[in-house]
Amino acid sequence: MKSYRLVSFSTLCICLFVLFISPFQDTSSASTDKYQNFKQLSQHESSASYKVTTKEAKSPVLIFAPHGGGIEGGTSEIAKELSKQNALSLFESLKSKGSRDLHLTSTHFDEPTARKMVSMYDNVLSLHGYSGNKKHIFVGGN
Repeated sequence: MKSYRLVSFSTLCICLFVLFISPFQDTSSASTDKYQNFKQLSQHESSASYKVTTKEAKSPVLIFAPHGGGIEGGTSEIAKELSKQNALSLFESLKSKGSRDLHLTSTHFDEPTARKMVSMYDNVLSLHGYSGNKKHIFVGGN
């Protein structure tokens, strides 16, 4: 039988705090993305405008944040906190302005390192931001 560590109370509090201080998320669809895939993005954007961070772990869980940095505020911080006990795949915008240009809709997010990491783990927790008037968290999956 597999044993799993529970997320510590302090980790959960940090994650919730970051979510609540990031109410200005953009949830536009792929049709409004500047680039349709990572190849297009990497051909038109300087590699200094984004960062890909990965960390393998013995945990069966990969924390995946494809919209880090200024793309969807708070997701990098949550991913880094959760990756203390889990594997990590994080794509972050390093731009001071125009981070939204680096948004790739999740179904089009095909950065090669991230694709490799996702295939290596049985469980993937994907973090995303959203906008709205109420402070709340959505949990879902299939």
